[in-house]
Order: sequence, then structure tokens, then C-alpha cells
Amino acid sequence: MRKRVGNVTVLLGVAILLCACSGRKNVADGTSIELKNPADTSIETAQEVTTDVEDQLPESAEAFEAYTEEQAFEAARNYYISITPGYEDNNETGDYWDVSTNEKGEIVVLYHSYTGAINRYYVNATTGDTYVTEQVPGIIDDEQETGETFNINDYLENAR
Repeated sequence: MRKRVGNVTVLLGVAILLCACSGRKNVADGTSIELKNPADTSIETAQEVTTDVEDQLPESAEAFEAYTEEQAFEAARNYYISITPGYEDNNETGDYWDVSTNEKGEIVVLYHSYTGAINRYYVNATTGDTYVTEQVPGIIDDEQETGETFNINDYLENAR
């Protein structure tokens, strides 16, 4: 008996929900009226809205050009040379540079020193803002920010 009462209660609840969601309201005399969806009504405002994309673009189209991996590499290398007096490229000692783009869209310039230290320069491809991390396997196993920041535009030979 309890199972039957439970089923009837559930069926009545579903029937009430279906009636409430139908968008019609039954009036006592048997007629029904259509309820208007409030989202269909329009509200006039005094504010003008611009939808043309061209109106929203800055006058300089360069603002939306992303920096390339080559530019990021050049700037990171120039920055490293500026803070490391006496640095010379030397493949014989085992140091090397690498550049890639990570899943966040940041350009990552990696410098692996002959000492084993790994510096990574994370470049925001649209703004050029860069922060530096360092990792020394066996000493500093996790990559840690060094606090160094710069904009690659300051270290590019052909700056924008």
C-alpha cells in the first residue's frame, strides 16, 4: 500500500510540474491563455551599443600581432647577455638554448647552462611581458621564480 501511495505522489508531482512548465495557464471557464516569456520582451534603453568589430579595434593593427618564438628567443638571449658579463655562445661546454610554446600560449625560452642550471623565460605572446624561473637539478629540483621580469620589446633589436 505504501508503495502505491508513493507512486501516486510521484505521478501527481510530475503532472503538476508538466502543467506548470507548459507555458499555458488554464482559466476556470475552460479557456487557456498563452503566457509570454519575459525574455521575449524588449526594453528600450538610452545607451547606444556598438556591435561593429571594426569600431572596437585600435588604430594600430600591430597591437594584436603576437610575438613570435624567434623574437622571444632573441630578446631572452639579449637579456641574458646583458646581465651576464663575458657570456659567449659555446657549444663545447654543453650549454644550449631551446624555445617552445606551452599549453597556456606562453612562449618558453629555455637556457641550459654548462653548470646544469636551467633558466626558463616565460613570455606572454601578446604583451611581451616576461618572468624568469630557475631550476638546478639536485639543488633546486622544483622550478622557482627568480623575481626577474622584463618586456621583450626592450631587448629586441628591431623593437616594435
